[in-house]
Amino acid sequence: MPKIVDMHTHCIPPELIAKAKWWPKGDSPMRIDRLLEIHEENGIDFCVVTNTHHYIKGMSDAEALDMIKRWHEYAAEIQRTHSDRIVAFGFSFPGGGDPFNAEFERAIKDYGLRGCFINSSHNGHYPDEDAGREFFQLAVHLDVPVMIHAPHSSFGEECMNMYRLISSVGRPMDESLAIARMIVRGVFEELPELKLICAHVGGGICEILPRMDVAYELGDEGNFLGP
Repeated sequence: MPKIVDMHTHCIPPELIAKAKWWPKGDSPMRIDRLLEIHEENGIDFCVVTNTHHYIKGMSDAEALDMIKRWHEYAAEIQRTHSDRIVAFGFSFPGGGDPFNAEFERAIKDYGLRGCFINSSHNGHYPDEDAGREFFQLAVHLDVPVMIHAPHSSFGEECMNMYRLISSVGRPMDESLAIARMIVRGVFEELPELKLICAHVGGGICEILPRMDVAYELGDEGNFLGP
């Protein structure tokens, strides 16, 4: 029988679970043993384990890089230990520059991780920006997929401070915006071999694409649509 694979599941290092206030008993679904228990209970055979790194919001680049290095060490450990059940992805910021790109390459070549996870934005910066091109070129060179996922919070969060709208509306909209920007800025034309996995069905991008097509086809005639 074909295997059931969970492509989108998260895990974090154990010391961070111990600090999480919302899991006072440590029974977190992002604990690797608990995650695999849940999968076994529900008939899931295999999974791709990633880490959203929501906890690095507000950190300096140096602090964030240290946390990413720790994740890569831990991801390699659990991938070795549970090689029959999981593969793990690394993490990076496309616009982080040489230190982050070097760590991404190390995660793939030295640790054997199978792809890279990125946030749709980080501190107001988006993956399509010129500073991110080297990251995507490296992903193509290494021949590994990149998975794009919403950050902890995004643009417009000051308008979403009720009913968990940041999670339900803000995050998928940030994913839509990031993918749309990558399209219009030619990332996919420049790098046709780039393998991009879009979490949450790309946010709302599937609904937005027809409107993007109209705006492109109209060109200057579509000035009434705005900039």
